[in-house]
Amino acid sequence: MKIMTVYRQFTFDSAHRLLNYNGKCNNLHGHTWKVKVGFKGEINPGTNMIVDFTEIKKRIKPIQDALDHCVILETGDPLIQILKSQDILVLKKRPTAEYLAQFILEKLNCDSIILYETPDSYVEYHK
Repeated sequence: MKIMTVYRQFTFDSAHRLLNYNGKCNNLHGHTWKVKVGFKGEINPGTNMIVDFTEIKKRIKPIQDALDHCVILETGDPLIQILKSQDILVLKKRPTAEYLAQFILEKLNCDSIILYETPDSYVEYHK
């Protein structure tokens, strides 16, 4: 019995800021985020797959659509009222790469996630 991980990646563009952060990230700014999600399991002898890539794509689409071209802010950020006509995703905590990785992993119910905030900076999170 071999355990393997199947990965699929996607991107989304969004803006965020880290409220009350002592640095440039306190300003509203945007990223092209790259996400790699992993699903761990045994190969099904009937399909010879862990999970079909098409099924993963279907699971990813709603979260990708929700995150793409929106502003991601934390509860209580005064920008929520100013930008109320925009697509805003309000999170309970500061929208750091770490928290976004956890948020996406929980929404997709996957086993692991690698979230690139920039080409050189990323977080890896495993269940």
